[in-house]
Amino acid sequence: SVMVALAFFDKQKVDRVGEKVVQFQKWLFIVSIPYIINIILQIAFAAESGSSILTTANILSFLIFSLGIYASYKRNAALLLIYFIIWVVLLAFQIIATIVVIVALAIIGAACKGNGVDCSTIMGLGAVAIVLSSLIDVANIYQLILVWRLRKLIQNENDYAQL
Repeated sequence: SVMVALAFFDKQKVDRVGEKVVQFQKWLFIVSIPYIINIILQIAFAAESGSSILTTANILSFLIFSLGIYASYKRNAALLLIYFIIWVVLLAFQIIATIVVIVALAIIGAACKGNGVDCSTIMGLGAVAIVLSSLIDVANIYQLILVWRLRKLIQNENDYAQL
């Protein structure tokens, strides 16, 4: 239960690296909650509709979060580097998608204005999507900073242990 989860974190807080590992793992647990909820909902809807609608992206994201937790738990700098590279690629895709949405909104806005059509609902939803996407980008950048710092600490710890 909760005490077991807290004990999991407490066992790792033996040094500075352990404290950073726990900080990173807690961040991953919090960030992975929406993905887990989405997967559970998709499984429930798939059971009700009789078809499988699980999105590969949610499952892959969950597996990537699991890689981050495992890599930090084992204090494996190489796995953390792989995790970091994966998230850099995903962040690049997210930024490209945001740019595509902005361009699409500009085209839609120009077409609506030229034809005298009210597209305020579409434009409003697009603006919300851009804001949410930007917040996700900021969270991902923070996560990348955490991973990079943690990786460097673990690498320094491993280098020091080899002396």
